[in-house]
Amino acid sequence: MLHMPFRKSITLALLLLGSFQAVAKDVYFRDLFGTNYLPPGKETAKDLGIGWVREDFSWAQVEKVKGTYNWAQLDKKVQSAHAQGVEVLPLLAYTPAWNRVTPKTTGSEPKDYQAWVSFVQAAVDRYSKAPFNLKYFQIWNEPTRKASYWLGSNQDFIDKIYLPAAKIIRNHQGKVVFGGWPASNGLKEFADTIEYHDAIKYTDIIDFHYGNLRPYQWLYDRYVATGKVDGIWQTELGYTAKPESVALVYSYILDFATTHKWDDPMKYKAFWFPAWQGNKKPLRSMTVTASDRSVEYTDNGKQLLLLNSFFSGGPLARENLIKQPATNNDSWTKYFAINVGEQRQVITSTYKPKDKQQNYQYQLKSLKQNPQATLYFADGAKQKLPVKTANGVSTINVAGDLLSKGCQSCERSVFYIVLN
Repeated sequence: MLHMPFRKSITLALLLLGSFQAVAKDVYFRDLFGTNYLPPGKETAKDLGIGWVREDFSWAQVEKVKGTYNWAQLDKKVQSAHAQGVEVLPLLAYTPAWNRVTPKTTGSEPKDYQAWVSFVQAAVDRYSKAPFNLKYFQIWNEPTRKASYWLGSNQDFIDKIYLPAAKIIRNHQGKVVFGGWPASNGLKEFADTIEYHDAIKYTDIIDFHYGNLRPYQWLYDRYVATGKVDGIWQTELGYTAKPESVALVYSYILDFATTHKWDDPMKYKAFWFPAWQGNKKPLRSMTVTASDRSVEYTDNGKQLLLLNSFFSGGPLARENLIKQPATNNDSWTKYFAINVGEQRQVITSTYKPKDKQQNYQYQLKSLKQNPQATLYFADGAKQKLPVKTANGVSTINVAGDLLSKGCQSCERSVFYIVLN
């Protein structure tokens, strides 16, 4: 028999151990997706399922005159986003005209680096407090010569721009988001840059732009799985009008997130670029302002509306597919199921139209006793599907000839089975 003091010490140790273990949090569709800039309209962000917007907090615009800060436009941006229930990621970047080593380019090195430190101090002090209460701050944008947003060396960027700003953000109990590594530069250079002078220790979120699944896995293995950062964001992706681009890329990101310990709402985020544009084709945005000033959804926006209608309304959790079609060793062919709370199940299937199979069969544990199934395509076309349910398992078949409604000219396409 254990003596009482020893038993108490064991109990205390177990309680302490439990208090240090991270508790998994529910994650929702709107946690994952955002846009660059706030889309127009009072309900647009809600309808699209956007939880975040990335906004330029341009040093060049705020401090047009040395020593004089004008915050009025930034205040309005944050207030407008918060009024719609959307959080803001401020992008702190770009050298004012009066402080440029290289004239006529905002990516110039500053003549006076202390002015940058003063700007960051003022911005973070202002927006980390009430009534704004921002917590995450991004330092610069695509900071490489090749991308042209930073014309100095990688080392000077870390020593004179990144680390001073990161320390200010941390001193205000904020979180540091790296400035979006560009697709023009390789991941090895990214690692050399962010690990130079231990800058990774002052980084909470690692970030890249316009990448596929390889950067996600590479960065996850090097920085997230090792506990060096809290998560991976892609603060710019998109800028395309190719058919089904939104449906495909967001399906791949959902697949990655739900298979890589998505246990915190802040761990993964993807921001489409841009949220809106004028009526000039091609329409790469989510929304467009027509000639009569009305706001309309582009094909990109309509795809995100559709995804939000599937995945909103409850916490997301991966559901095992007991049976699924063959992938033919194609890593870009994905079949996966997600439970949306207790409301519905969504099976996502990406495939090559030219290699479509004669039949696609899926089996999964049923969320509801007698579910109804609907087949959806990225353009919103739909039709009912029969479901066989036995012993708590649902079986759904999709005949290959039904997929003629998908994008036949696309190298890859996607369809969804929604079970309610």
